[in-house]
Amino acid sequence: MGKKIFSAILAAVFVFGSVLVSQVQANSSYDQKISEAWKLFYSQNFNGAVEIFTQAMELNPNDYQSYFGRGTSYLELKNFEKALTDLNRAAALNPNDEKIYNSRGRTYFHLKNFDSAIADLNTAIEINPRDFNSYHFLGFIYNASRNYDAAIKNFDKAIELNPKFEWAYKNRGLSYFYLKNYKQALRNFNKALKINPNNFAVYSDRANCYRAMAEADFAKAEQLKPKMAG
Repeated sequence: MGKKIFSAILAAVFVFGSVLVSQVQANSSYDQKISEAWKLFYSQNFNGAVEIFTQAMELNPNDYQSYFGRGTSYLELKNFEKALTDLNRAAALNPNDEKIYNSRGRTYFHLKNFDSAIADLNTAIEINPRDFNSYHFLGFIYNASRNYDAAIKNFDKAIELNPKFEWAYKNRGLSYFYLKNYKQALRNFNKALKINPNNFAVYSDRANCYRAMAEADFAKAEQLKPKMAG
């Protein structure tokens, strides 16, 4: 009788150990897939990333990382509906990762749902007050909705947190440009180019600023020019 009990216990331990080993192996394979997918993502192979994140999801359908990664890949592919579905699932599985709300906020922006975009980006900032990317994209949204003062405040915060963030200077320059504060716009464009002299978009913005300043000067010259006698 004692031998039978011992054998049963031994069999149970063996089965439990086998299950545990299988789970560890599955987790290892899952982590490898996640790592492989992000490598593809950062090499801008977004379709490849989607494929590998999907494979990871099949190994572990209850972890947020694969949904977040695939959703962000869909975002880069401009497949915004699929991005939103995956990012909603990621947020449900892990409501405490600011990166999910940043990606979903950008997705909402592209879907023209500005209120939800702003709400998600503010949630990201609540989770991580040093999330300069979310401040920057908030500024971007406020620029798009022509609330330039609010845009500048958010760009200010992004720059405070990351003084080398060239895009925050560029977009803050655009805010000042739209407000016709060309001197401040020019200062920001010049700062962006000092950080990255190869940013072609800033050269275009600065050229538009110079053109607007020239037009303003020509208009002022015409206004002040003495009237010639007929």
